[in-house]
Amino acid sequence: MFIRDLAPTRNHGTLPTGEGFNVCKLRRALSGLAIVVATLPAQADVWAELSLDDLHGIYQLDAAANTWHTGAIRPSEARLVWANAGGVYWNLEPDLQNGRLLVGPDCPYYDELLPNNFDIVLETDAFGDPLPVVSGFDFNGSFHRLVSAAPPMDFVLQEDIPGLSGHFKSAVTSFLQAKSEYEGGMYAQAGSTLDALWAQYPVGDSVWWSIFSDTPFGLNLGTPPAYYGLRQLTDMTDWRLANPGHPGAPRTIRLSVLLVGHSSGIEPRTLEELETGAGVPVTHDLDARVALDSHAAIHESLGMFKEYVHTITRGVLEIETHIIALPDLDVAVHASTSNGVNFATISNHWEAFAGVSEADIASTDWWWILYPSHVPEQYDDFQYTSFIAGGLGGGPNGSPSMISDDRWVVRVAGHLGLGAYDPRERMTYLPQWLQHEMFHYFYQVWHEFGLEAQSHQWFDLGTWPADFEGQFEPDYYHESVFKRLQDAALPLHVGLRRATADAPWDEVEPADVIGVYERLPVQNAWHVGDITLDGSPLRWRNTAGVSWNLDPDLDHGALRIGPDCPYYDPDVSNDFRLALEREHELGDLVPVLDGFSFNGELYTRQASCESRIPSVVFPDTESFVWDAGAVPAAVFVQGWDAEIAARAPSIVSTPLPTTASGSHDVSGSDPPPRKMQWWMLRAAGDAALCNITWSSGGAGEVAGRDAALP
Repeated sequence: MFIRDLAPTRNHGTLPTGEGFNVCKLRRALSGLAIVVATLPAQADVWAELSLDDLHGIYQLDAAANTWHTGAIRPSEARLVWANAGGVYWNLEPDLQNGRLLVGPDCPYYDELLPNNFDIVLETDAFGDPLPVVSGFDFNGSFHRLVSAAPPMDFVLQEDIPGLSGHFKSAVTSFLQAKSEYEGGMYAQAGSTLDALWAQYPVGDSVWWSIFSDTPFGLNLGTPPAYYGLRQLTDMTDWRLANPGHPGAPRTIRLSVLLVGHSSGIEPRTLEELETGAGVPVTHDLDARVALDSHAAIHESLGMFKEYVHTITRGVLEIETHIIALPDLDVAVHASTSNGVNFATISNHWEAFAGVSEADIASTDWWWILYPSHVPEQYDDFQYTSFIAGGLGGGPNGSPSMISDDRWVVRVAGHLGLGAYDPRERMTYLPQWLQHEMFHYFYQVWHEFGLEAQSHQWFDLGTWPADFEGQFEPDYYHESVFKRLQDAALPLHVGLRRATADAPWDEVEPADVIGVYERLPVQNAWHVGDITLDGSPLRWRNTAGVSWNLDPDLDHGALRIGPDCPYYDPDVSNDFRLALEREHELGDLVPVLDGFSFNGELYTRQASCESRIPSVVFPDTESFVWDAGAVPAAVFVQGWDAEIAARAPSIVSTPLPTTASGSHDVSGSDPPPRKMQWWMLRAAGDAALCNITWSSGGAGEVAGRDAALP
């Protein structure tokens, strides 16, 4: 009877400061005694009736005072984890037959000499006999009561959690509320909800640093939480309110999502194997959760981002999603580490296009490649390790390809949080990733603004343009759109269209593709070359002296490469895909060749003195004094900015430098100093030099070079 009386009095509360170790040990002993009784033969069935699902939920001390006093027992892939509201979590090893959850070395309270586990406490009947219903657990001398079986996201939104910032809750609830109002067409209400939040926590203010990394219960809602979504949603709402009678987008761009069926590679099981490239051969299958509920995870991820693109193109474009399943495709994956950065990613994303039809390639503007994950998170060494599993790559026709593994959209990566995504959590975080990757592409296309002259430069406030306001990554994106990109010579709605299904290929002849092309910005001699008619096939020659044949397939807008090309792969479609110019009203294609895409990069045709090649322009050829006494028509020179300026004080413009090959050094040093730039020099307004791409020497030498005068 004494033992039965123990069960109803589980509320031990929090140990007051200074309470002795013996009392703590006594409480553990009493709890252990109750569990022993519950596991006697007469009570053995009680524990057998419990499952791990019965343990999932939110637990809290009765006198909770901080974020460590509230936590969740929740699954995280194949593991069971305790995650408190302060974002601290550790693994639990189920031992249900003994009524406990074991902690290990990752728990801050772990003591190898003094076991300190989660001892499960059951509800009892009127006689004190245990029922297969969880009441809570004893841990570290305190009783944690099960207060909710709801998902952690529900508890965050609906309950007050001691110690959790009100700013955090306001940000998340305001985002979800305004998003719901926006999707219901209640734009004024959405605007009011957002205005109220920004009035309390202003855009770009340092107050957002106070919650920057908050991840209660392991939830991943962005950094700062919901901030990316809030900024996008504000832009969307403002545009809708300013354009109440907008008739809808006149043009559609297609985002094709490639679902790769399998991936194969060598999987490391330990840090040592990762560092040495060792491991075990594995083949992964696409996570079945990706396809659940008609690919809900994909559509939830993309929903708001699609509306954002509609906004920044001033309503000209809308995105349609096209899912392409490739169940038989197996791509190579690899894991490695370099300078503290870990990779577990697809080896060559172009392999994903092997099973894609020409019709799908022609009708797609943007791509998202999802392949079976190679992140080895099931091993203890890598449970919370950050791995780069994707990013942004190129696609056919100069299109962008977002790349991720399949688990990126169904579970929170270990370095960001834990557990399967709650749909609201996914819809809050994924717009952050999508915006990040696509702005890489925006900055490539509109490179003239120098908004990513250095990789990820927005993380260094010192690189921000003087007129940009804010301090967080989405602030930079907002400023980029409204202070640069929307005023660009190439309209956003034109530069973002890449599909060629409606291209007038029947009006393009082989002779039309002959000419000089450059990949901008030009960074080496492989980025400039020409296409010439060399007998039956066409031929590409770059200024590094490397050339290969091109077989015209103009019906599909392609110049096919073959085995003589160093990039040829019989299993991967990697040809020159012709790019036609687009008219600027809606971005429709016209039968004028603009260039071609190759290896995911656009090579632009040079056709006039308005060529965008970086150059140093002189008012006339006589204003530049050549060291050897000759007067050049157009040259590449090498030297520091000050040296070139000193030799040519009449320079009328000095755009960004480019790199290439050449033979003459105007700095007077031979060999030239390291880290110097090659600059193109030409006479301003000289029509005879419009198509000069690179060379060095006098006018006679220039005329004799491969990529010189047309």
